Amino acid sequence: MNLDIPISSTILCYLVNRRCVMKSERIFINYSPADTMLAEQIRDVLLRQDISVYLPPAGSSAEAAVAAVEKMEQIVREGGIMLTVLSADSVKEDLFISNFQYMCELAGERRVMLIYRVGEVKDDASIALYYTQSVIVQADKEDAPAFQALITQAKRLLGLEKSRSWIPRRVNPKLTRKLICITFFAALGLGIIWYLIRASGTQQNESALPTPTPVVEPTPMSGESVDQQLIVAYEDHSFDFEVQDDPQEEAPFTFQPAFITKTISFDDPEYDSSYDNKELSVFDTGAGGFGGRTSLFQKEGVLQVTYTVPDYLKQRGSAQVGIKHLFTLSDTSYIGIRFRIPDYEGWTNAGESITGYFDFCIGGYGCQSIIGFDLVQQLMDIEDGKSFELGTSWHVLELRLDAEKNGIEIYLDGDYVKMTTNISDKNQYNYIQLNFPYDATTDWVNFYLDEVRYGGDHELHFAQIPGDAPFHFSVEPLTVVEDFDTYPLVFVFNQGAQYTELLDGVLRFDIPNGENSSTDVELQTQIGSIFQANYYAIRYRIFNTGPEYWSGWGGLEMWLLPNEDIRDRYAGIVLSRYHPNFTIYLGPHKEFFLEGTDDNSPFGLWHTLEMVLMPSSEDSASYGIQLWHDGYFVMEGEIDSTIGIIDSDQLTWAINLRTGSDAMNNFSGEIDEIRAGYISPDLTEELE
Repeated sequence: MNLDIPISSTILCYLVNRRCVMKSERIFINYSPADTMLAEQIRDVLLRQDISVYLPPAGSSAEAAVAAVEKMEQIVREGGIMLTVLSADSVKEDLFISNFQYMCELAGERRVMLIYRVGEVKDDASIALYYTQSVIVQADKEDAPAFQALITQAKRLLGLEKSRSWIPRRVNPKLTRKLICITFFAALGLGIIWYLIRASGTQQNESALPTPTPVVEPTPMSGESVDQQLIVAYEDHSFDFEVQDDPQEEAPFTFQPAFITKTISFDDPEYDSSYDNKELSVFDTGAGGFGGRTSLFQKEGVLQVTYTVPDYLKQRGSAQVGIKHLFTLSDTSYIGIRFRIPDYEGWTNAGESITGYFDFCIGGYGCQSIIGFDLVQQLMDIEDGKSFELGTSWHVLELRLDAEKNGIEIYLDGDYVKMTTNISDKNQYNYIQLNFPYDATTDWVNFYLDEVRYGGDHELHFAQIPGDAPFHFSVEPLTVVEDFDTYPLVFVFNQGAQYTELLDGVLRFDIPNGENSSTDVELQTQIGSIFQANYYAIRYRIFNTGPEYWSGWGGLEMWLLPNEDIRDRYAGIVLSRYHPNFTIYLGPHKEFFLEGTDDNSPFGLWHTLEMVLMPSSEDSASYGIQLWHDGYFVMEGEIDSTIGIIDSDQLTWAINLRTGSDAMNNFSGEIDEIRAGYISPDLTEELE
C-alpha cells in the first residue's frame, strides 16, 4: 500500500491488534532562533513520552510562516496545544509573538497554551493578555531543566492524564445524573489584522505576490462586544504584589489546640513567583474553566489568589481554591485561616458587592458556605444583614468544630461570630475551600492567604502494624479471605508474579520503574455476583522509593469486571501511588475524583481501602459504589447500568498495582490482607 505521508509529519506507530496507528502532531513548539537548542531538547523529551510534536524550522521565511499557520490550525482542530519557550529573547521576535497570539485566537476559550518560562522575562505585554489561557512552567533555577513538570502539564492539557485539580461539588446520585460538561467558546472580540511580508530576496520584485504571516494585533473592539476597560485590565494586570505588614504580628491566632496536626504556609522559596506545592488546587466551573480565570502567586510567605470574570461569563459558574488536606470531626476540632482583602482597584464594580465564601465540604456530598466576605466593600457577612468591617489589614478566621453538636463555632480575630450546624458525620472526610461565584466582576480581584492550620485533642494516628489499621465494616461471614500465609493463594496472578514474594504473612511487591510505560502486577479471583459479595477491602502499605518523577496513572486499583474475558467495561476505585488522590470509576466517562495531602496517607504505614456496592436510596434497581479509606468515608457515585456489573453472575475482582510511567522509581510496598463479603442492604443507614 502506498501511503502519501508528508515528510514534516511526526509518525509514531504501535502494533495494536496488528494495526499500525499513526499519530499526527499534538504539540506545536513556538520558539525564537536563540532558543533553538532548548526547543530541540524539549522536542526529544516529548517524543520519548510518545507525544508527537511539530517543531517548525528556525527562521522566518515566507514558506515556513505559511506552513506554521496551517499546522497551528490543524493542531487546534485536533485538540492539540502550543508549547511556548518564553525567554528574554523570544519576546522580541515578531513571528514568535504572532504565532502565540494566533494560536490563542484559534482556540477561543480553550486552554491551549503551555509556557516554559526561562529566567526572568520582562516586556511581555504583547502576550500577557493570553496568560489566562495558559499553564506556565518555570524553568528550574539550577542547570537541570524542569522537564518533569513540563511533561506532566503537557499530558494533562492533552487529556493523557487526569488532572489533580478537580474537587467534586456533589456526588448525590440524583444530581450527578444531571451534571453536564459546559463547553463555551467565546470570542474575545479582538480584531485580527493580517499583514503581508515579502519573502527574502523579492523586495525588489514589484510583481512578486506577498505571503501572509500570522501577525495578530490585540486591538480592543467596541463596547458592543467587549468592554474596552476589560482589555486594558488584561494587558496591564501584574500578578506581582508587595506583602503588607507582618501577618503573624498583626493577626495572631487566638486559640491553641492541644496539637497542631497540619500547617500550610507559603514560605518555601522554591515556589516563589508561582505555586505548585500540592497543598491547594484550583477548579473553575462553567466556561471560565477553559479560560483559566483564576491564578495563584506566592511571594515572601504569602499566597495571592487572583480571579476575574468577563461580562460574558457572569452567572456561569464559579472558581474554587480547594485546601486539599482531608480531615474528620474525630481528629480535628480546630481550623485557623489567616487572610487579608486588599483595596479594590477596579472601576466597573466599585458600587457592587463581589462576594467570596469559605466553604465546608463533605468529601462525597458537596459543600455549604459557612461565612461570606465582600471583596469590594471589605466586609465579612454574618447573617440577617449584619457584617463586620475588615478593611485591608490581616485577620484570622478560626473554626471550632464540635463533633457532639455536629456544628462549627466561627470566630473572627477572637470574637464569636455565629454557629453553623449539620455539617458532617465524624466518620467522613471533609475539606475547606474558597469559593468565588462568577456573578459580579469584570475586573481582577485579589485575596491573600498567609497560613492555614489544623488542630485537635490528639495527634493524628496511623498504624505501625497491620492489626492497627482499621476496616470500617465488620462483615460476617467473609466469602474471600487472602491472608498470604502460604501458597496456593485464593487470588491468581494475571501478570507480574515475578515482582512479588510471600514474606512473614504479607505479599511484598517491588515493581521496577515503568521506563515511560506502566509495569503491572495483577491479581484476580472469581466473585460470582454482587449478591454473593458486594464488599471488597485491602490492607496495605506503600514505601517511599524516591521523589515523584512522573506517576502517570500509577497506583493501587480495585476493579470489578462483568467476567474475566471482558476488559473494556469495569467499575472500581483507584488510589494514586504518590499522594492520597482517590478516584471512583463508574462507567465510560463517569468518574469522581478527590485529592488529599501527603499527611492523609503517609508512606511506610498501614492503611485500608474499602469498596461497597449498595442499592441507591432513590432507586433500588440502581447501585452505587462507596469508597472508604482508613475507616473514613471518602465519596460515592452511581454505577452506569450499561456496563453489566449489577446483572452479572460471573463477576471478576481484579487488583492492580501499577507503576505508571515513572521512569525513575520502583513501586514498592506490602499487602497484608484482601477480603470480600456481603453486606445486607438493611445496613444502608450505616453508609449514609
